[in-house]
Amino acid sequence: IEYQLGCGSHYAGSWCGVQGAPGKLYYGRGWFQLSWPCNYHGAGQALGIDLLNNPDLVEQQQDIAVKTAVWFYNANNMAGPAKQGDFAATTRIINGALECNGGSGYNNQMTRVATYRRIRHCFGMGEPSRNPVC
Repeated sequence: IEYQLGCGSHYAGSWCGVQGAPGKLYYGRGWFQLSWPCNYHGAGQALGIDLLNNPDLVEQQQDIAVKTAVWFYNANNMAGPAKQGDFAATTRIINGALECNGGSGYNNQMTRVATYRRIRHCFGMGEPSRNPVC
């Protein structure tokens, strides 16, 4: 997996009451690209690991990368939309404000949708029954 730093504050700010630790960066790491101090804090609390002060563990240890992905999936109730084949809803849960409704990451979403369609094609699944764009 190749990690690339985001722009600006590298997700050091927060959209909840949890503030990042000084000098730590909270860019996307792990299988679900865990980002922002709130998510590192929440995952760390659920897993019994201090990820707020040690965010690099998600990148350095694959078992933690897997566990944070499972935590995010469960904590954000992704099973419902995933079981319904609602790719757009799962994208909205993961990166809604950034990618959906013409957000700044719209091109990233289009790349993800194209990959999703290619994978479906490889498995002989055809086009999705729902619009995969959020």
